[in-house]
Amino acid sequence: MTTRTFILLSIFFPACLSFLQCSKDVKASPGNRIKASRKSFSPPAESSILILPDTVQERWRELVGSKQGIWVCVREQRLRVIERDEVTFDVPCSTASRGIGCEKDSYKTPTGWHSIHEKIGDGAPWGQVFRWRQATSEIWKPGEIVEADLVLTRILTLRGEEPGHNQGGDVDSLERHIYIHGTNDEQDIGHPASYGCIRLLNDDVIRLFDRVSVRTPVLITE
Repeated sequence: MTTRTFILLSIFFPACLSFLQCSKDVKASPGNRIKASRKSFSPPAESSILILPDTVQERWRELVGSKQGIWVCVREQRLRVIERDEVTFDVPCSTASRGIGCEKDSYKTPTGWHSIHEKIGDGAPWGQVFRWRQATSEIWKPGEIVEADLVLTRILTLRGEEPGHNQGGDVDSLERHIYIHGTNDEQDIGHPASYGCIRLLNDDVIRLFDRVSVRTPVLITE
């Protein structure tokens, strides 16, 4: 054996052994590796009313109790349904690009206590276009470029429940046509982009529509 051959063997032989050992470990325990990966992305085991801001928890218990309520968190851009003190529905939403506010013509999302005033669009096709809360002959399809802010699929109109804040005068949420609705701007869900309403993915607004009823309390917080 020449000196050069000996050097080459001393370099490559340990490397080959290391490679074979690694391959053996991977084949022996793929389940463990997959399990560890899934664990990193698993959601919390349980959600509760305690995720609500401390300032509204007591009021939530008074107005909602163990019944069903909707919480829209502007800061998180999330809409949640809470029932019996547990989150049963949790999806991204999109509130106003101009922030929060209750004034007429402000194009801001109002805060405070509301309720579902009316449910519109039961049984309508996915992408149904509504104008002034009336179904049109138009059906929006993904990929269609439309400059207008379309109200799609389902509508939940919101009535303010706090006189002087989001009810009456120039701060009335119902008169401002504040809705929860589907949108053609699905790519911006999760970011403030609306003109005051609460936008949801069209799939999500159908799911929400089917699980809530008229007069369900809706709380919108910063």
